[in-house]
Amino acid sequence: MNNLTRGLILAALFGLLAATPMRGQTSAPKGAPGSITGRVTGGGDKALPGVPVVLFSAEPSSRFKVLARATTDAEGRFTLNNIAAGRYSVLPVAPDKVVPDSSGWPPGKPVTLAAGEHAEGFDFQITKGGVITGRITDADGNPVIGENIQIELLDNNNQPRNLDYNYRPGMGGRETDDRGIYRVYGLTGGRYRVGAGDDPTSEGFRMGGRRGFYMRVYYPNVSDKAEAKIIDVAEGSEATEIDITLGPLAQTYKVSGRVVNAESGQPVAGVPLGYGKMAKEGHHLNNYGSGLGMATNARGEFSIDNVLPGRYGTFVSTQDGNDGLYSDTAIFEVTDRDVTGIEVKVHQGVTISGSVVVEGASDRNLVARLMTQISLSAHTEEPGQTVAPRWSPTKVSADGSFRLTGVRPGKVRIRMGNWPPVKGLTHVRVEHNGVDQKDGMDVAAGDQVAGVRVVVAYGTGMLRGQVNVVGGVLPEGVRMIVHARRQDSNSSQFKQFIEVDARGRFLIEGLAAGEYELVLGSWSRGPGGQPMPEVRQSVAVSDSSESNVTMIFNLAPQKREDAP
Repeated sequence: MNNLTRGLILAALFGLLAATPMRGQTSAPKGAPGSITGRVTGGGDKALPGVPVVLFSAEPSSRFKVLARATTDAEGRFTLNNIAAGRYSVLPVAPDKVVPDSSGWPPGKPVTLAAGEHAEGFDFQITKGGVITGRITDADGNPVIGENIQIELLDNNNQPRNLDYNYRPGMGGRETDDRGIYRVYGLTGGRYRVGAGDDPTSEGFRMGGRRGFYMRVYYPNVSDKAEAKIIDVAEGSEATEIDITLGPLAQTYKVSGRVVNAESGQPVAGVPLGYGKMAKEGHHLNNYGSGLGMATNARGEFSIDNVLPGRYGTFVSTQDGNDGLYSDTAIFEVTDRDVTGIEVKVHQGVTISGSVVVEGASDRNLVARLMTQISLSAHTEEPGQTVAPRWSPTKVSADGSFRLTGVRPGKVRIRMGNWPPVKGLTHVRVEHNGVDQKDGMDVAAGDQVAGVRVVVAYGTGMLRGQVNVVGGVLPEGVRMIVHARRQDSNSSQFKQFIEVDARGRFLIEGLAAGEYELVLGSWSRGPGGQPMPEVRQSVAVSDSSESNVTMIFNLAPQKREDAP
């Protein structure tokens, strides 16, 4: 998931929580219920009464479902009652405040609760957020409406402290209103750099739409980031008149061409297109998008407006079942003029069919239910080629049969395309003619491949873990994650990362019986920007039972084996 999408979802989540009435507890526990208690305080350990606190699931399939609510009492204490065993996040809802642990994913403090457990000490010290406000105008003094403000929290070396800071939930007002005014609130105290407009040197990508682009300008009206004035924001303070004047809209260009059938040379009408920026190194698209009415007309022609100078690739936005076609990527470069004559070729793709086999499940009703939840996708590897993106995995039929169409020839890998993953299912391998296709299937143009078996394992095993940190203390804000990979699995199934809670606990459910490799690490970096250590450990899991494991996360500097 990209940062912008994540930010929009988080903003919607906070809006939903803030607008939801604080009714009684709503979770329906299975087994012995537990509880979670904590305290919300402000500066100087001052109790904050009346603060809503919510509990929502950390499971990807129901991550935004609020399961319980409470409000802090006169001493700032809260209790979330009647909670089933599972993985959750706890979060105070205070949009104008700075709430610790709100920048993670999911936001809030993670908690792994056992049946009947009464977890204590989930405390939050929240502070009043700072504000930066100003006005964005164009070169003629007119307000710029709907412009996103770029906010960077800096360290003492003027380097960004948190690359995801622009998308922290609770921080609002990043978009200008109809007067060009913005008011970013909920800021933690610190040093900030503020800008508006698009950065042409960024690896990021945004479609221009009808308006086009303004080039990035930093406060106070400088284009060089190094010349930007640093804004000091104290807790609860407001920095005003941080105004920025943008230059004229950047010079953009029009790109046009047509889509043709590679075999017949005939135009292809009514197909949607996408395009994106090519990576600075390599042959892949770094970022891409589609939409904005980009589709071919009756003559197969298309046009893309407001494209900045740069190197791009465009393709037909094919989906599984889209007439069995796949698209080449036409690469082009925009310099100082419109680009014409782009030709995007589509080809008749390969068809791959077969069946899904579920190991570890003998109940026919269960198997039928699982089949309705499984989707498959095919991905082709062609080193040195820019392979067009492909969306919309194919649903498996109730009898387990599947048919993938429009597959690009080459080294093809089939994987489960579900996100969130289907709980209890692990993709184990793909077979063709009884042979394990662990390195992918070699498929030639014109092939019709049948008899493919996709083997998945079903299980109800659980892995309950404890992480002990030795050799130091975790830096503030570092969140540990763990994932499990069945050692006999040859698939490239999406990994589901489980967050370790503040007590070092984690729980992984829905595992099929077998030997697993656990990988413990962190997306955060340690002091000096150094990567955090990674720990790997093997563990056996049995079906319908709970296995326990202890992992050691050693922060002490490790002596190199080749050191004297």
